[in-house]
This record gives sequence, structure tokens and C-alpha cells, in this order.
Amino acid sequence: IALGILRGDDQGNLNLDKPITRAEALALIIRISGLEVSADLMKGATIFPDVNSDPSLQWATGYINLGVSNKIVNGFPDGTFKGNNLVTYAEMAKMILYAMNYGVTVEGAPWPAGVMAKADDLKLFDKVAAAPNLPAIRGDVVQMIDNSLTVKHLVQRGYGATEYYEEGKEDFLYKLRIDEIDDGEGDGLYVTAISKVNSRLNDDEIELENGNIYTLKTPDVKAEEIFGKKVKIWVKRDDNKKYKDVFYVKVETAEKDNLFDAIDEADIAKRELTLKIADKTYDIKDDKDVKAKIYINYEEMSFSELEAMKADDLEGLYGNFVLERGEIVFANLFDFDRNDIGLVTEVAKDYIEFV
Repeated sequence: IALGILRGDDQGNLNLDKPITRAEALALIIRISGLEVSADLMKGATIFPDVNSDPSLQWATGYINLGVSNKIVNGFPDGTFKGNNLVTYAEMAKMILYAMNYGVTVEGAPWPAGVMAKADDLKLFDKVAAAPNLPAIRGDVVQMIDNSLTVKHLVQRGYGATEYYEEGKEDFLYKLRIDEIDDGEGDGLYVTAISKVNSRLNDDEIELENGNIYTLKTPDVKAEEIFGKKVKIWVKRDDNKKYKDVFYVKVETAEKDNLFDAIDEADIAKRELTLKIADKTYDIKDDKDVKAKIYINYEEMSFSELEAMKADDLEGLYGNFVLERGEIVFANLFDFDRNDIGLVTEVAKDYIEFV
């Protein structure tokens, strides 16, 4: 949905439990190839008589023409396309393989065994129970496409007798001008600043630990919700290969490592905090290269500032604690007036627990 590949029907339903037609499947392939604009320009008559005479397939003529010109599809031996037929798992796998230039690896192989084997080798069937000749379910097709997004495409080198193919640097995300921002090793990056702790940032901007600033274009994810957490983000490049706008966020911090709790006891000299609800003592990360970030009322506190505070001033502070390998790496805490404002953490018949 975030990539603009899935759009649903007139009622907005994705119908993920239903089968999908050949024309619909091809449209998805063209979209993930970054060729939607080209498909729109190629609307009109096709080489398939059954498509030209079928009013229900006129929406797909651009996709079909582009699919043929890019050798993603070639129709049936009788010269038809059968666009309203249900696509099988083998046919879906073949279209994806040819869109990634892997067609050369299955040409001449027995059908559908060669295609199924290569698709399985590239992990296109991860989390998919694929039977080659059965109609593919939409949800499975979406999973196959998701599995294919970061597979590097083959690139032709040389011509004629010297022609060969090798894995290139481009994948579907690259063709969509999409980049995944992580630490370079596939791991996420911490959100280290938002507007409430850095006046240089707008309300919809975040700063990652790599120092780069990005703008959230995600209506379901707000900056404060991911502050202090480890995330992977996806951004779209512009024509100058620059990017800033985030259209998708995946939180990498596990639920068990994201605590909302109050400090019961604090020993900053020992770099230890005991949390009330968890009823456990945690070390505060203080390595040579990595130190925990602690905020009180959105003001970053150094260890020396925390050590200068009285234990009574720290005990009772409530907020969000983020753990990494059992150590506190981030805390966003609030100093409520404990005689006035607090949080009800438990309700029973005749009492409440109030932090």
C-alpha cells in the first residue's frame, strides 16, 4: 500500500483471500518495476485479439503492451492472452522472474518445474504454500512480490558469443526510486531527536543516529511514537538522487524492550535503575562508544547532571524506557507533580495504584 502497488477495489477492499487474474497480476509487476507512467502511455491496441475485443480488459492494455515489450509475458501458443483467466502460482513466479531478467535461467527448462525451482531458490515462495498449477491467492501474490522487492536483478554483459548475465545492483525498490535506510548491515537506526528536544526540527521531522534528518509522510506514525526506538525507514529519491521524505517506518525495537514504567530506585554512580512495574534493576548503557540518552521533560541529561540530582528527584519519574540486550539505551521521562498529577497503573474493586 505504501509503495502504491496495492489499491483495492471500488470499495477499498484488497480481497487478499481471493484469486487474481492474469491482467491484474501483470499490473502489479509493471508497478513494482517503476513503469506505471510508461504503461499509461502505451494504452491502446495489443497483439492479442481476445484483449482488443474484450471491454473488460481495456484498462489493462498499457500493462499488457509493456509486459510484452519487456518480455515479461508472451501470451499463449494460440495467440491469446486470456487476461481474465486466474493466474497460477507458476505463472506468477514466471512473470516476476522475467521482470528481474532471470528468464534466461529457466529458458528450456521443463514447465513448470524450472520456474518453480528458480523462484524457490530466490526465496520468492517464503511464507507461501505454492502449488504450481493452482490459482494464486491475492495474499500469496502480495507476499511473493514483497519477497522479490530486494532481490538483485540480473544484468546482461557482452553480446553474441560473449554474452553472459550476472547479478547487478538494482532491485525493484531501486527502480521505484526507493531506498531503505539502515545501519549498512541490515539493522535499524535509533531515532535520536524530534522537535521537542531539538528546536531545529519541525514537528514531522526526525533525526537518526547517523545524523541525517528526515520528514515523516506517514499518517499512522508520529515522531513522538518512535522517539528513542530503533527503526528502519523507507524514503523516495527525487531526480537528483536525494531523499528526505519517509513514507514507511518499521520499528525494530521489540515490544519486550519497550517499557513504560517508573523509577523505583536510582543509582547513577553505578549506572543502575530499578523500575517499579518491571520490579527489576537494569544497567544504563555507558560504553566508550555508546552511551544511553536520558531525557527529563524533553531535556537531555548528561550522566554528570543526573549524578548531581538527589535520588528522591529521580525516583518516581515515569516514562518510556528502551532496552538493548537488557540494558537501558534510552529513557524519555517526565517529572510530574506527584501530589497532583500521575498515572493510574492498576484498578481494583476498592483501590487504585497511582504513580
